[in-house]
Amino acid sequence: MQSLVGKITPLVRGYDPPCQIFDERDLAQALLLAIQTDLPGAYNVTSDEQRTLRDLVALRGGRALELPLPLVKLFFRIAWLSGLTVFAPEWVALSQYPLVASNEELKDAGWIPRMTTEQAYLALQAHYYKPATAPSFRGTQ
Repeated sequence: MQSLVGKITPLVRGYDPPCQIFDERDLAQALLLAIQTDLPGAYNVTSDEQRTLRDLVALRGGRALELPLPLVKLFFRIAWLSGLTVFAPEWVALSQYPLVASNEELKDAGWIPRMTTEQAYLALQAHYYKPATAPSFRGTQ
């Protein structure tokens, strides 16, 4: 996870598509709603708003390092094989395209995401990257 929450994040040069991040507690609430109300079909569980990876990197005070696609793939392959990230190198290709979805149908069924993309990203950072100077999330240490 250091590749997404560390001080420097390698990104593919020339690409800055939007993405959405959600908290696992929002997923749990969506699953609970689906089970309790016997929702038919498939639903998208995601936050309401979109942010770019560069926005999220800047939000936590990090720096995006723009590199050519082959170098970013190599970085992630080495990091993944070394156990330094949970992101397999195949995800790099997806980082060139928007990773967004509509959660309107699930919201129509009564679900409401409790965290924004920014809040979910900061929670992810707080969980995986805990330097001595890391900011607390929601007043917790």
